[in-house]
Amino acid sequence: MPEPGFALSLMAGERGPVNGAVVRCVVLDIDGQQKDAKRVTLDSQHSISVAAGSWAKQFGLDKDAVVAELGRLNMSVLADNAERRQRFEASKDKRDRVSDVADTFLRSLKPVWHRKRKAIYLETVEAEITVASLWTLATDKNIDTVGETEEAAGPGGENGMPYRQLLLLFKDAVLMAAARVMRGLPEHSKTDIDATIDHGELLSWMVNWLLKGRSFRLDCGTLTTVTLYSWACDLEPGGGWRQCFTTPVFARIDKDGSQPRIAVKGEFLAAELRYESKRRLAKDLTAAGLAVTDNPIRCATKVWRTWEITVEVLQEIATNE
Repeated sequence: MPEPGFALSLMAGERGPVNGAVVRCVVLDIDGQQKDAKRVTLDSQHSISVAAGSWAKQFGLDKDAVVAELGRLNMSVLADNAERRQRFEASKDKRDRVSDVADTFLRSLKPVWHRKRKAIYLETVEAEITVASLWTLATDKNIDTVGETEEAAGPGGENGMPYRQLLLLFKDAVLMAAARVMRGLPEHSKTDIDATIDHGELLSWMVNWLLKGRSFRLDCGTLTTVTLYSWACDLEPGGGWRQCFTTPVFARIDKDGSQPRIAVKGEFLAAELRYESKRRLAKDLTAAGLAVTDNPIRCATKVWRTWEITVEVLQEIATNE
């Protein structure tokens, strides 16, 4: 009876050593049909001998021929591993580190100052962002770039890190990059924005704040866009203090008045103007004569401690309309 023709091949998708040994799943085909598969330690003569003996006995094969074929597979695996390692070493100098990617990402946001090392003001988004949230400004392109870094490279230099792991790697790198950036940024309290403000500049800030368009949803569900000033001007004269939707901003028009009176919670205004503190803003507004910062009012059934905007700010708006 003639000896059957056989062929051995490696199962697709397996690569890399197992505990330092070259372990592979070897597939046995006889006369074009897959008959069996075994995990064989290809760089172990004992493992090769055991597998060859088992197949020789089960399928009537020449054991020495099977041993020789397994040896050939081992040489092929070793050569492939060596080639991939060589490619990886050659590409290491070309790969960025994830820290480089994070530094570039942060520079693109144009940081201006930091607040107690917990938040950074970014020129590109014109907002103060907490350090822990900086990564949320990243795009898929940023994360793809992380996948091309040296740290994200898998065994042999091939990228195989799942998206979630890339994201975690990027988040950690951005936190460290932010720490490095903040060492070169001024503290919020030491920037020009918090220096003694001249009257004209502070007046301009208040005017812009009152004329900023804001969107609110009416009780009927319709979305409306107004400014705080236009909302206040539409109130009926002679009424009590009214609250502007859900904001801590209040207004009324006196019975014989032509201009509205507008008051606001100090915490809200300080946050809107991105001031260092409510206390500092109160001091600056009082010194400039642009607000009365100890002004309790009653709106509906509740008493609010507010700051009332002075007539000078409202006249500035009316003059320029």
